[in-house]
Amino acid sequence: MNKDNLRTQVLARVASVCQHELHKHLIADLQQNSYKYTTYGTDVEKPIFFYIQNLLSDLPLEIQEAKNKNEFPDIQIFHKGETLLGIDVKAANRLKLDQGQWKPVARPANDLATFDSVPSKLSKWGGENIWFMFVEYIADPKVKNIHRIVFDNFYKFVGTGRDGLMSYRKKDGKIRPKKFNEPSP
Repeated sequence: MNKDNLRTQVLARVASVCQHELHKHLIADLQQNSYKYTTYGTDVEKPIFFYIQNLLSDLPLEIQEAKNKNEFPDIQIFHKGETLLGIDVKAANRLKLDQGQWKPVARPANDLATFDSVPSKLSKWGGENIWFMFVEYIADPKVKNIHRIVFDNFYKFVGTGRDGLMSYRKKDGKIRPKKFNEPSP
């Protein structure tokens, strides 16, 4: 099987499980474990990694987990020692504590990347080979439910400002995600 066909097969498998099987798997994980909204963004990576590893176990791939939270991407997929796909897991609470009450928010609070880190990520993985798995959850403060899981190319999660340009924080160059229900740019 050539690299392009293998990449297509991996993407199709992962995309096909996000809304049903993986969603159910993460909800079952929530019922067995107690997670805080402050740490769920990194806590969810491990069950997703093991699920993806099992899902793709019959393919001739090497699947590695990032060594720490600063290594990119969270799930690294190689074929014959060459990069095939990088899946970075992002998680965001759809609620925010505001004056003692949990209220819905329009935009995730996390960042996608920094301007200075993007060139090296693109150089190593290639733009079409970097995918985000974005887990939207409900927590107040305990994680209670998975709202949805979105799997797509990383650039489809980039937000835009009122001026129509990419949304980022000026003080540190961190690229901001789009609003939860906003169409992809």
